[in-house]
Amino acid sequence: MAQEQTEVTWYKDGKKLSSSSKVRMEAVGYTRRLVVQQAGQADAGEYSCEAGGKQLSFRLHVAGQCFGGAEEPLQR
Repeated sequence: MAQEQTEVTWYKDGKKLSSSSKVRMEAVGYTRRLVVQQAGQADAGEYSCEAGGKQLSFRLHVAGQCFGGAEEPLQR
């Protein structure tokens, strides 16, 4: 059974991630989230998280380019 205080460890391409200005780990209640700020090609790869002896993996693909900040709508 999931617990609010369960610790989650995040990995990218098999290497343990830690919080930085680029990557943020969030824990709210039973939800765990990995946030990658302004994802670019260097952020593409296989991500995984481990918690309570279980592991979940997923692949991140980055396509296109980001223009402007999150608060600014794109102008064409």
